Amino acid sequence: MVIAKLKSTHPILQSMKRANNLLPLIVEPENLRLALWKAQKGKKWSNAVRQYYDAGWQSGLLALRKEIVSGEVSVGDYYFFTIFDPKEREICAPAFREQILHHALMNVCHEYFERKQIFDSYASRKGKGTYKALGRAKYYTDKYSWYLKLDVKKFFANIQHEILKQQLDSLFKEDVLLGIFRQIINSYEDTASRGVPIGNLSSPYFANHYLSAFDHWVKEELRASRKISFPIGFCFDEGQNQPSGGFWDLSRQKHQDNWKTYFCPTTKVQSIHKIYG
Repeated sequence: MVIAKLKSTHPILQSMKRANNLLPLIVEPENLRLALWKAQKGKKWSNAVRQYYDAGWQSGLLALRKEIVSGEVSVGDYYFFTIFDPKEREICAPAFREQILHHALMNVCHEYFERKQIFDSYASRKGKGTYKALGRAKYYTDKYSWYLKLDVKKFFANIQHEILKQQLDSLFKEDVLLGIFRQIINSYEDTASRGVPIGNLSSPYFANHYLSAFDHWVKEELRASRKISFPIGFCFDEGQNQPSGGFWDLSRQKHQDNWKTYFCPTTKVQSIHKIYG
């Protein structure tokens, strides 16, 4: 309630200009306690959570507050493990203290990332998700004749750090906040200056924001009839004849030039009628 009240009276939050003066909201005691509650949700009895409380959660939040205000945060203490869902993925889970930091940041910054998303962006967003994306895709298959499947190759692993930092610079104004984001980005790399970890709360926000400019470009510049953005994107087009390869070529070149990422070989234009035989 306190954070909502602060936001409602915060003039910067009513503008599409670069967000400024958000740090006071992030370090509000109420926001830090909310971040702690979110971070421990579902793992209340884990060793990491118990150790945090045993060491004194109030002093822990106070120390985190001081770090955020100073702009020098402790990040990069990761625990790696593998899951199969169904394909193999390496998960990079931050220490519990870092999880609180991520929640504290995104409690306040969430809506700024949201404002940059197209309506039909469904990955890791409240009220969206896999089933909503499938329902939307089914709706479009009844209206359009063709679709272009856009699958970015190893997307999280290939996000360019410098490009992501530049994008965040255009969204947020505070040097301290941007410095914290840079520290989080720099704390992990899959290859040199590339990659965000699967497991950080901030990573889906960074990934969605990284692709949001491309989503807008497809809808507003290429004039695709519809686009669904998920880990795999789909563009829909009407008409009885197969669209020319120009749409696919422009999309591929745009990704390579602006975001330094590449589509998988499975990317192709296909008739929707073939889905149903």
